[in-house]
Amino acid sequence: MIYKIQWLLLTILSYSIMADQHFYISKKGQNCIEKYSLNSKTGELAFVNKLELNAGPGGLTLSPDKQHIYFSLSSDGPSELGTAKIQANGDLEFIGSSIMQSGGSGTISKDGRFYFKYNYGQNTVSVLDMQNNLHTGKQIQEIKTTKNPHDIGISNDDSMGFVPHNGHNRLYQFKIDRQTGKLIPMTTPYLKGPDFNKKGFAAFRSLAFHPLENVVYCTYERGGGVASLKYDENGLKLWQEFSTTEKGQKVLPTVIALTPNKKFLYVPNRHGKRGGSSIAAFKLNPKTGEILNRIGLYDYSATGPRGMAIDNTGKFLFTSSVKTGSTYQFKINEDGSLKLMKEHKIGCGSILFLN
Repeated sequence: MIYKIQWLLLTILSYSIMADQHFYISKKGQNCIEKYSLNSKTGELAFVNKLELNAGPGGLTLSPDKQHIYFSLSSDGPSELGTAKIQANGDLEFIGSSIMQSGGSGTISKDGRFYFKYNYGQNTVSVLDMQNNLHTGKQIQEIKTTKNPHDIGISNDDSMGFVPHNGHNRLYQFKIDRQTGKLIPMTTPYLKGPDFNKKGFAAFRSLAFHPLENVVYCTYERGGGVASLKYDENGLKLWQEFSTTEKGQKVLPTVIALTPNKKFLYVPNRHGKRGGSSIAAFKLNPKTGEILNRIGLYDYSATGPRGMAIDNTGKFLFTSSVKTGSTYQFKINEDGSLKLMKEHKIGCGSILFLN
C-alpha cells in the first residue's frame, strides 16, 4: 500500500513537472500582457491570448499565493499599480488599479500587505498599501536615497529590504517594520561597491535571492561583474565577486536569475559598441549558495538584453532584447551550459512563468 501511494505521488509530481506552463510577457508599447503556452518537454512556445489594458504594463510580479499578477501602468497621466487575477486555465482578468504618487516597479511582501518599489528617475524608494491584492491608493512611505535605484528585493523572512543604486555604486539596506511596512535605514545604511579602477567592475544593479539561504546576488553594471552577499539581522556582508566577461573586455550586465534547483546562476551582458550580447553562466553550491566557478560565456545577437526568466523545470532560459524587439530562448544543459534554441519575434518585456 505504501509503495502504491509513493508511486501515485511520483506520478502526480512527474505530470505536474511535464505539464505545459503559462508564459506571460508584458508589452508596454502595445498596452497588453500576452500569454503563451510553454511545452515543458520540448520547449515549444505557442501564443494563446492577451490581456488588453488602457496603459503600458511594466514589470510583472507574482503574488505570494500565485493567484494574482501585479504591474505598473504607464500612460500620459499618473502611473498606476494594477492587478490581474489568474484564472484556473491561466488566463488573466484585470480586476483594478490605483494611482501611485510616483511611477516605478517593485516587489510584494510575503504576506501580500505591502508593495515596495523604486523610482529610477526620482531617486526614491516607496512603500504602498495593499488590501485584497489591490493597491488602495495609499502611499505609506517615500524615502529619498541617491542616484538611480535600479531594483528592490525583500529578504526571505520579510525582515529586510535591499535596493541597488548604479548611479553612486551603493547597495542600500533597510529593516522592515512588519506591522506598518515602513522601511527603517540600518545602522550601516548602504554598502559601497568596488573601485572600478581596481576591480574592473562597479555599480550595483539587479538582485536575485537564494530561496533557502540568507544569500543575495547582485550584478555590477559597469565593466561586468557579479557579487554574492550574505545577510543577517545586522545587514549585508560581501562574500564573493566574479567577472561576467573575458579578461580585458568591458560589458554592461543587466538582470540575474537562478535555476529552480539552485545549481546555476545566469547574467546577460550587453556588449555596447562591440555589438551583440552574451550570457555568463555560473555554477552554485545549491546548499550554501556559494558561487563555485564560471561555467562559460554564450554569445548571441541581441542588442540591449533586459528581462530574463527561467522556466519552472529549469530547462529553458528566456531573455528579451529591447533594441532588437525579440525574446531569445536557450536550452539549459545538465552541466549549466547554454544552447540557443530560437529567437522569438514576439517583442520584449518582463517575463513570468506559472505552472
